[in-house]
Amino acid sequence: AGIELRPQVYQRSLSGSAIDRFMAELEAGKGFERARKDAGISLQLYDWLKQGRGGRDGLYAELASRVDAFLGGVKAHARASRKYTLDEHFFDAIDTEEKAYWLGFITADGWVTNGRSLGIRLARVDRPHLQLFLDAIRSDSPVTDIDGERETEFWRGSEIVKIRSGPCSRIGVASEMLVARLAALGIHSDKSSSASPWIGPAHLMPAYWRGLVDGDGSVYFTCRQWGVFLCGTLAIVSGFRDFIAERLNWTGTVYRQRAGSNFAVKYRGNRLAKKVATLLYGAASVALQRKLERAERCMAVETLRDWSGVTLEQLNALKEEHGSWTAVARSLGTSRANLREVRRRKEGR
Repeated sequence: AGIELRPQVYQRSLSGSAIDRFMAELEAGKGFERARKDAGISLQLYDWLKQGRGGRDGLYAELASRVDAFLGGVKAHARASRKYTLDEHFFDAIDTEEKAYWLGFITADGWVTNGRSLGIRLARVDRPHLQLFLDAIRSDSPVTDIDGERETEFWRGSEIVKIRSGPCSRIGVASEMLVARLAALGIHSDKSSSASPWIGPAHLMPAYWRGLVDGDGSVYFTCRQWGVFLCGTLAIVSGFRDFIAERLNWTGTVYRQRAGSNFAVKYRGNRLAKKVATLLYGAASVALQRKLERAERCMAVETLRDWSGVTLEQLNALKEEHGSWTAVARSLGTSRANLREVRRRKEGR
């Protein structure tokens, strides 16, 4: 018979054959997620049993005890049989820009499972960033490429969310010690709904928040304006708002996103976005390359204050020389709309 796990969450029945198939897949070397799917055990039931909430009777007890025995054997020889090298103490002390950045990035884009492994999956274009992290933790673990569309299930609060992704790359690092240290820093399996910001030395906070923006935010350009955006839990987004308010004396507005339970904050407008981008990326020694490139473009944008040394007479002379304001804007490397606003202010209109 089926079992109701939570209100409005229903589960398939568990059979002896499903248990045998699940254990056979594990013993063949497959990961828990793939073994679960191949055995026809749904995510709800698996999490329910993993948390010890399915009871200890009958088939449920058999599955729980066999999984416990399997994990016991894995733990017993894990260190002796470690296949790849790893600095398990990398996150013991967050005392460098590099460590603060990766803590922020994992808070946004990483996940931990079974209390013993860390995973990160990114779009194929960001594959070098995964290697950058492996280099940081001194691991020779490989980066795995996944082609074609892929469907992934994960918990978001009390809901199961399914997402489809195109070609991507991923890494998996097995280390109870490293995962335990991340847990002490606030990164748990349910971080999508429970993550809260790390509080560290003032000089490391820009790197930490840069990691979060690289993972769950963006530096964007739309409607001729630059902006910086971050989404996440209410605690994370509110922490970012407070950080920007303290450093730049500008208080952003946190709002709930229309889809799901995430919150967000954005800083839009060339002058403000340039300040935020400079604070986060201006002296960056580690960053996601494509977002760093956009941040550099944002930091290079001309703002109205950059025109303080140009007089209206000089602009009119350029108009006479080039024949049109469009040509003047092109010669100055700016937009016609920006040039129009500069002239308007200098004319006192």
